Amino acid sequence: MTALVVSTWELPASRPLAAAARLLGWNALALEEASPGAEKIVFYGGTDVAMSAAARLRLSLLEPTFDTLAKLPMEFRCRNIELACFGDLVRLKSPTFVKPADALNKSFDAGIYQSVRNIRTQQKVTKESPVLLSEPVEWSAEFRCFIRERQIAAWSPYISFGRPNWKPFGLGTLTPNTPAHLVAFSTRLFDRCGDLFPPSFVMDIGLIDERGWAVVELNPVWCSGVLGADPHKVLAVLERACQSERNLSIADKRWVMDRQPS
Repeated sequence: MTALVVSTWELPASRPLAAAARLLGWNALALEEASPGAEKIVFYGGTDVAMSAAARLRLSLLEPTFDTLAKLPMEFRCRNIELACFGDLVRLKSPTFVKPADALNKSFDAGIYQSVRNIRTQQKVTKESPVLLSEPVEWSAEFRCFIRERQIAAWSPYISFGRPNWKPFGLGTLTPNTPAHLVAFSTRLFDRCGDLFPPSFVMDIGLIDERGWAVVELNPVWCSGVLGADPHKVLAVLERACQSERNLSIADKRWVMDRQPS
């Protein structure tokens, strides 16, 4: 038996994912109801409890490495991107898009900054905290893609000309086929750079004005918003990203970040 464990029912995607899980014959539980046992556990939850939940449930959660986006060839990112540390931000001299590289440690709001003095940290941040620095660009469209084994398993329009354009949990977006431009872009990306990616994750793909299609950002699937994607299809991506510590393969081990539970 498989069990979907959600950190809280208050997350927008928790109940739709739970309904989809029950249709598959899975159990669906809140975190406080769950414990490691005979069931295969699939976790979905907030960034604040992800690591403590994984430790308690004896899970290994797969995710992209912090530097993957910066490692991509220019044709797939279409702008300059660098992995740095928070302490490096003292050298900012021109407007730069800055965001925390760790999805579980969003210590400040991502945005365009010209000086580190303008960054308001929301929690403790060290000089060594990883950040991504990016050339500011204008996105005319963004799509959220749920990737399993180098294939787009689920997707949703995300933003159009700076405004959210998704409908909750697939209303109006559940088409049988993934848009051709997303398939073509992801096929080229994984053919060229497949070894840079874990077997299961979330990738936002967008269109940069006058430059073309590019990867916006990469995130763990188990803490990402589902938006308008089909929750039934998202479950398969979640399941692949949640592996038992006891049965973790050597190939998957490289995609487990070394963090301490909060």
